[in-house]
Amino acid sequence: MGKKSLVLCLSFFYLLIVWGVYRFYTDFSEPWDELVFKPLLWLGMIIFLVLRLEKRKLRSLGIVFKKPLKNIFLGLGVGILITSQYLFALAIKGGRIMFNPQNLKLTNLFLYFFVCLSTAAVEEITFRGFFMTRINEIIKNKLNANIMAGLIFFLIHLPILLLDYQLGLRGIGEYFILSLGLGIIDGYVFWKTKGVLAPIASHFFLNYLNLFLG
Repeated sequence: MGKKSLVLCLSFFYLLIVWGVYRFYTDFSEPWDELVFKPLLWLGMIIFLVLRLEKRKLRSLGIVFKKPLKNIFLGLGVGILITSQYLFALAIKGGRIMFNPQNLKLTNLFLYFFVCLSTAAVEEITFRGFFMTRINEIIKNKLNANIMAGLIFFLIHLPILLLDYQLGLRGIGEYFILSLGLGIIDGYVFWKTKGVLAPIASHFFLNYLNLFLG
């Protein structure tokens, strides 16, 4: 196993074990998880690997700000397109759409704006900026690297889905299809824009919209 492959494997098992144990044994609120502990536990590890072990700059994670407004609006457009397709499919099936299903107040919606933004930034930098780009450097295939990054995303969340959310087989399957599909789309946007801004905007929009629609 080469050095790059070893680093990826160790990174995967670090996130799988550390984040799984953290979520199972702690009972902090979601804002604490997503605004404080996820950035520390995830990005702390990623930044250390990039700066100290790889001896590379953060640009290698796609953290670039070339044409920021264009990329942000592109990402929001992708998020709107995905949402429109979901709502259209739900309407055809006769599903019911609820506005603000969690009855969140204005102050909570403001707080969760930053929660969703933090979640999107951390996860896109981790899975698209780090895992996907490093996998592509090894296998030299952007599509397969994209798919593999989506699988890693699913596997790292699997212990939480089973132990914390206690999802059944159907729920796990639905989450797998959804996370892999959205991951592939965000990965494609990452490659086209050569940065994480557009995928972050898309990811953020979908997460934040879930607070309003259910």
